[in-house]
Amino acid sequence: MLEREYGWKGILAEPNPVWHDQLFENRSCHITKKCVYSKSGVMVDFLKTLAPDLATVKGFGNDDEHRDARKNAETIQVETISLVDMLNEYSAPEIIDYMSVDTEGTEYGIINSFFMQNQNKYKVRTMTIEHNFTPMRERVLDLMSTNGYERVFTDVSRWDDFYVNRSI
Repeated sequence: MLEREYGWKGILAEPNPVWHDQLFENRSCHITKKCVYSKSGVMVDFLKTLAPDLATVKGFGNDDEHRDARKNAETIQVETISLVDMLNEYSAPEIIDYMSVDTEGTEYGIINSFFMQNQNKYKVRTMTIEHNFTPMRERVLDLMSTNGYERVFTDVSRWDDFYVNRSI
């Protein structure tokens, strides 16, 4: 909807090959097949689950309600890219209106790396970050608060928290 009706020019990262054909056929934004992660250029084991939206990096997603769906997943190798490196690769604007981070367990590492990475010129006005009611939720809240974000709309989504930075 953002692309079709509002001219959104975003970046989508999807390492799960089950989605690739449909994404390239139906989306007009930039698409990378790399796995957004805390650092770039690493090959990681990726759990390709029968329910494709529950796929994740091996070793993550063990503390949410979907952990059983990952037990018999096929393991494939995918290349990683940090959030900052991905934004640089696709020449993202320095002020980003909206970002969604939904990676089935690796969210904290991605966001922490984003704030810590040298040469990060990017500021994000609003983010949604998936938490799935895992212990990571409070760690993300602390990290976001430390970096000037306020959690809002806690009753809007079951699995995601909304964060805004009103200083941007």
